[in-house]
Amino acid sequence: MLSNKPLPVKAGDNIPLNGRIEVKEWDPDFENADGSTGAYVDVTATQDFALWAIEADLKNMAGAKVADFSPTISADGLYIGQVTSAVTQTLPAGTYLFDVRIRDANGQVQSSHTQSLQLTQAISETPA
Repeated sequence: MLSNKPLPVKAGDNIPLNGRIEVKEWDPDFENADGSTGAYVDVTATQDFALWAIEADLKNMAGAKVADFSPTISADGLYIGQVTSAVTQTLPAGTYLFDVRIRDANGQVQSSHTQSLQLTQAISETPA
């Protein structure tokens, strides 16, 4: 699914990527406030994220990879990455797509929604 409105980015800007992985599992014995049982419970703290893998690419509308966010996952499930200003400075103005794909320790793959960004030329010079 494509995001509704492209994120505005100027050539020469860094494009940050960050988020938190949240893992929930079904617990049929969990007792809810209304007396019913069964709920998804957060088990993020029990995960060994050293065994997980993450990828996030920036692609043009023709599907060619133009940059990699080079994301990493910390021990507590935070992920960070970025496309650097040196890279965005070389890209032509236009619309680009990206998503985040994560493989857990069991080999299960989950993806984020596809997001778009609109790269335009900057008016001002990059500060020294």
